[in-house]
Amino acid sequence: MWRIFDLINFFFQDGWSSRAVQGYETYTCHYVDSNFRLQSRVLGTREYSGSHTGEALASMLLDVLEEWQLQGKVVLVTVDNASNMTKALRLANVALRMPCLAHTLNIASERTFNIDLEDWATMLKQIRAIVTHFHKSNKSTEILHEKQRLLERAELKLIMDCGSRWNSTHAMLKRFSEELPAIQLAVATTDLQKKVSLKPIQDRSFSSAIEYVRLMNTVVKATALLSSDSLPTIGCVLPMLNKLKKQFTPEEEDTELTK
Repeated sequence: MWRIFDLINFFFQDGWSSRAVQGYETYTCHYVDSNFRLQSRVLGTREYSGSHTGEALASMLLDVLEEWQLQGKVVLVTVDNASNMTKALRLANVALRMPCLAHTLNIASERTFNIDLEDWATMLKQIRAIVTHFHKSNKSTEILHEKQRLLERAELKLIMDCGSRWNSTHAMLKRFSEELPAIQLAVATTDLQKKVSLKPIQDRSFSSAIEYVRLMNTVVKATALLSSDSLPTIGCVLPMLNKLKKQFTPEEEDTELTK
């Protein structure tokens, strides 16, 4: 058995689904070994079916702890903000609970897409439609790459966002804004003029997308740092929150979108 739990130990519990839509729980242990090196081990993955109740999750958690003889040895458990996870830890009566800050940032950032500004929501919808067209059409993508080469740019595909990850929407807007000159040239060709229109976006001023990307870059970096599996990230939490609070305090010169 590994020489674990020599100094301090953290436990991470996460739920996920496979491509076959089967539900799983994975349990990971993070610890510092006797040489003060950060280590990480997956202790087990359990498939589950039925309702994801706190009682069911608590039962699986206790099974893993018993299998590895860890009862009373885990000092901190990190889970997402779901109520069933919180209940599972309470029922299992194990350790302290540390909510996942990356998950918290994801939830908070997702709310930015519900800003009550008509032009903002419309622009997001139109950009997704354009990106979807290029993703579904090999010919359109070839035309885009041709224009990228003409502008001496790398041949990059447009990014389609995923509804469950806010930073994928940020990535979509960032790539779209960076490749807008090539997109404009591609859309101007005879083959695409009738299929894709940039006019609505241009009429509403594309500056809001650029403004959003610039504003949320700090949150993207924070999420990436918190997702590290080779650094002890708990020490970053308070400094990171202070920096985010300072950045997101409204100022008089802010635009309506930024506010």
